[in-house]
Amino acid sequence: MDLNYFVWILKQNAKELTFARRLATEVSFLTKRPVLTLHNASMGAPSGWGIPDFKTQIGRDFLIFNQKLEKENTQLSKTKIKRLVNLWQKRLIEPQLREYLWQLKETQKDTFKDMQREIKDIVLPCFWEKFSTQEGVCWEWSVDLLKRRILFLKHKSLQERQRLFLFFPLLIKILKTAALFLKKGRTSFVLPYIDKFIRSSYGDKDIDFAKVFFEFITQHVPEIIILFFDETVHPKGPTLKLAIAALNKEKEWIKGLGVYGKGEIIKAQDIAALSRHYQIFFVSAFQEKTKPFSFREIREQYPHSYHPAWRDGLEGFFYGTQVEFLSGSDIKELVITDKGPIPLGQFVRLKLKEYALVPKSKEPFWYFYASLANLN
Repeated sequence: MDLNYFVWILKQNAKELTFARRLATEVSFLTKRPVLTLHNASMGAPSGWGIPDFKTQIGRDFLIFNQKLEKENTQLSKTKIKRLVNLWQKRLIEPQLREYLWQLKETQKDTFKDMQREIKDIVLPCFWEKFSTQEGVCWEWSVDLLKRRILFLKHKSLQERQRLFLFFPLLIKILKTAALFLKKGRTSFVLPYIDKFIRSSYGDKDIDFAKVFFEFITQHVPEIIILFFDETVHPKGPTLKLAIAALNKEKEWIKGLGVYGKGEIIKAQDIAALSRHYQIFFVSAFQEKTKPFSFREIREQYPHSYHPAWRDGLEGFFYGTQVEFLSGSDIKELVITDKGPIPLGQFVRLKLKEYALVPKSKEPFWYFYASLANLN
């Protein structure tokens, strides 16, 4: 791809970061309530890089905020947190594990038994029940490659479970502290979090984690407003609408806007008004109505209009970032710079933050939070 065109398209992409930051900040300012922005990987993930750190948001009261945060000691149910963690693992780790094990079972029964013993302590009880009905396609992968992938997922599972057990209580502490701050006259507070909350291509078949997570947040922080950001390559009929409808079956607590609603322009004032009836809003950080172009079409046609769909099919787009695992891509693309090669995802993330004028942060607590919230 021509370098100048790549820079142009990244600058267009950076507008999504700017929009998400401005919308969330204005909603918080208008309602005097904390806003949690959820950025659904992989298409919706980049807008999560546009939210500035705590010190930038809070300013001179940052030390006071930290002091109040240390005193916040809400007791959370370990059972509920464990349920959230298990749901995350069940969706994003175990399907891959089953697939790789199935390949071994079909081709190398001795190695299969070894790997079965290797993962027995990390999988959930229902894992083997589903495995008995597992279907798959036999890939021409070596036994060594399958073993490496299984062991990687084993270590990834342990790592992610530790992250989530730390993260969910911290998330509540920060949001509750922010809610108190806003009641005392502070202007706004936005907290970003990137993850694969819903596999949007599954329609209404992957809502369990999102439902339990939304309930967990709204129960502990009743003042919260959640902005759920995702992008779609099918603006006329996004499958995420099916998930919204399913989540609203028992109670109408989620509002889809823009491409996830009736095509309306998304404005902070409208969300503020609607927040009397809804706490969760599904939105896109892209407001224009241009034709989606895939990455293949981008390379061939160099269109002069922009759509987030350009990221779809660009393997390695998140390489070097925490979103890489969530994207499901194994491709490792590098960008050659004056300072040497850099993973494509790191390069894109740094450039998007630069073009969106996101202040650089050296604040240790923010860096710790960002590492737990998949922002790095």
